[in-house]
Amino acid sequence: GDAARVWDTVRIMPAVRVLVSDQAVLHAAFSSDGRQIITAPRWNGAALAQARVVDVETGKTLVNRIEHRGNVNFACFSPDGRWVLTGSSDKTARVWDSTTGQPVSAAMDHSIDVRHASFSPDGRRVVTASGSDVATIRRNPDGTVTRSNTQGQARVWDAATGKPVTEPLRHDSGVLWACFSPDGTRVVTAAGRLDLNASVGEARIWNAETGEAVAAPLKHLGPVRRATFSRDGRRLVTIGDYGVRIWDTASGEAVTEIGRPLPIMPGIKDAELSSDGRRLATATGGVIGARGEARLWDVETGQPLTPPMIHSQGIQDVDFSPDGILIVTGTGHDSPGRDKGEIRLWDATTGEPV
Repeated sequence: GDAARVWDTVRIMPAVRVLVSDQAVLHAAFSSDGRQIITAPRWNGAALAQARVVDVETGKTLVNRIEHRGNVNFACFSPDGRWVLTGSSDKTARVWDSTTGQPVSAAMDHSIDVRHASFSPDGRRVVTASGSDVATIRRNPDGTVTRSNTQGQARVWDAATGKPVTEPLRHDSGVLWACFSPDGTRVVTAAGRLDLNASVGEARIWNAETGEAVAAPLKHLGPVRRATFSRDGRRLVTIGDYGVRIWDTASGEAVTEIGRPLPIMPGIKDAELSSDGRRLATATGGVIGARGEARLWDVETGQPLTPPMIHSQGIQDVDFSPDGILIVTGTGHDSPGRDKGEIRLWDATTGEPV
């Protein structure tokens, strides 16, 4: 069945089976103390999708009544672990009590799927991202053509009440990701769309209090799937279908461009900065049947530091261990019937399997 697992980093064996569910897990995140996990499941179309809080040591489900009528696309803990935040395809986001599963905030209503949501560093605000990354075209009986609306937006909300703090932060395409800067003063949004005529994407930086854009759009050839500030807030990493770029947040200039796969190849699925900001790990995959590769790059030069770390299928996630010594990669598909995958550990200096 579908499972989220915690792995022993020394023996590379499952330390404890955390969750087995009849729904695929689309996302899972640790609490800041590492003692709990929040899982975000796919909706099976019948019952409600239930996000679950699980005890890491025992595998016991602590809370299982965090419910949505659609895929729970993302879930995370507040910095202090008291609350969890969910974003769903039922067009809502919500803050919940992590110990009881009861709602803390009112539902934050959107006009389209909520793709991502995250807390501010102090836990008092949340930012949500909503929209679609695919434009559809319908030919009408009278010969005219109707294009689907792919406009998206992000918005900052009060975490306790669910009331908006800013006006919508609008893009001309679906907003796929949004998060705060480490000091909580800025928000970055990642957006883009795919259609028959063009594939476009951009990231934007906004004032988290006023909702005003503070820099020109940071352009990509294809949709930008993720954007993350460095820990000092001076750099921004954007992850697009055709590469990863690192930007100077003060000037808005691209510092480095990493990895430019051909359009017929699976794009970059995930990327993560090391804690010192000097290295970037990337993962490719997403096309069923294609192999996945993780690579480690020098942030300043854009040159690879290790040979490719190979999986037989696309890699969904990549991350550094807290001490930066290891890289963990995870594979699997989030489509029904294709839920098997694997987790591997690699030496972050040599790229060799551990």
